[in-house]
Amino acid sequence: MSTFPESVLLGDIGATNARLALATETVLGPITTFEVNRFARFTDVVNVFLRDHSGRSRLSHALFAIAAPIDGKRCVLTNSRWVIEAAELQARFGLQSELLNDFAAVANSLPLLGPADLAKLGGGAGDIGQSAQ
Repeated sequence: MSTFPESVLLGDIGATNARLALATETVLGPITTFEVNRFARFTDVVNVFLRDHSGRSRLSHALFAIAAPIDGKRCVLTNSRWVIEAAELQARFGLQSELLNDFAAVANSLPLLGPADLAKLGGGAGDIGQSAQ
């Protein structure tokens, strides 16, 4: 049995940048940013990240929020040549991967936010219960 903590690979993938980090149960590790146009394939980025960051953790799962439509376990980025496939990530890295549209990922997080996670934008006072016109 390994003494290393179980981690999850998290990713925020867009057409310009891909941000990856490892997270344990309560800690988000450092976020590493990669320029998408510098890598031919998404798996090249994952390979570099894992080479540099996964030595002190057990890793078997990944979750990627992607700025593109998701078709089941596959995503073709609309503004990049990358294709992200859960089956390829499983075969190459042993990662059981979930792919989510980035807007869906943000929407799923909203019920988990508390008052400390909110910041006031702009001036003036809000009207509780009033919708924006």
